[in-house]
Amino acid sequence: MLQFEKTMKNGGFTLWGNYEDLTSLHSFLMDVSSKSSVLETEGLIPALAYDLRKAYSGQRKMAKTTIGDDEISIYGVEQVWPTFIMQVALLRTGLAFIDSDKNGQSKMYMLEGFLENAINKIFPKECSSILASYRNLIGTHEQLITDILGSRASYFLSLSKAQRSTQLAEILQSLKPMWGVTIEIFGSERLEGILSPKHFTNHTWETICETDEL
Repeated sequence: MLQFEKTMKNGGFTLWGNYEDLTSLHSFLMDVSSKSSVLETEGLIPALAYDLRKAYSGQRKMAKTTIGDDEISIYGVEQVWPTFIMQVALLRTGLAFIDSDKNGQSKMYMLEGFLENAINKIFPKECSSILASYRNLIGTHEQLITDILGSRASYFLSLSKAQRSTQLAEILQSLKPMWGVTIEIFGSERLEGILSPKHFTNHTWETICETDEL
């Protein structure tokens, strides 16, 4: 069973699971990525799978937990909110373009349930808008967002803890193709629920630093 641990500044969370949890999810991610025409074979889904592999290989975080009378090892890896939410949305999108069995669907529902539970617990006031933004991202093709996701993640990590909570839904909304159309129609000033493109200026994957606090 997957578990989450919130970070100090709400920049992300640590995803925890036992060896079987993480290897099973890793296999599912790689399978969907290799079969779906709307996902990149070396893109965001394999990147998440890579994180999981590093975790269950003992190269990230490790801990012990007790289930019943048994003590088991669990493995964790940190995730950044905008990136992880986009990855789950892409996975849901990719799954719709392949023949999937009940086992695959159950893993998808499990991952979405994990995401919803984590958002509800960590962002109790903003959870409705964040989850609405997640659902709006389903159907987005990966090639449309790969380049811009880095600017959103970098901008998100530049914010304070309070700003991360209040702006996460808006940052996710800016990943939708219609966001650009809305900006063109109404101008570049910040509208209610819409961030101006200037917020993301000078933010890229390269501006994300290992020293950014989660």
